[in-house]
Amino acid sequence: MAYLWLDMSSWIFQARPDRYRLDTDLKVGKTDDWLATRYRADMAPGDKVFFWQAGEKDKRGVYGVGKIEAAPTQDDDGEYVVPVKVLKVLPTPVTSVDIGDQPLLKDLQILQIPIGTNFKMTDEESKTLDQLLSG
Repeated sequence: MAYLWLDMSSWIFQARPDRYRLDTDLKVGKTDDWLATRYRADMAPGDKVFFWQAGEKDKRGVYGVGKIEAAPTQDDDGEYVVPVKVLKVLPTPVTSVDIGDQPLLKDLQILQIPIGTNFKMTDEESKTLDQLLSG
């Protein structure tokens, strides 16, 4: 299934393994609320999300792709959350080592300072990561 991402932003949303295990919890068609801790004013329905697992070096990386379903809102605890639908689960994760080896991806925010949930990507970074995931 192909999706058009024209005029949309791209993000990396990072999951901590003690809260969300992408290797077992990520399911195509499933929508989950993700924390929108920063950049929430820039998030919009239709934006692309790459799901990133934090943790040990051999586990850290991209496990799937999704899209933001609605604008961020506050939940009952006062935290901002954004619903993200899973569109694709990778058969094998693309590790942070493989991603960092790509000249156009070596400066990704998540590789430089991997603290937080939401990481904004440039269009060039998103296209390059898409190509890496596809091939």
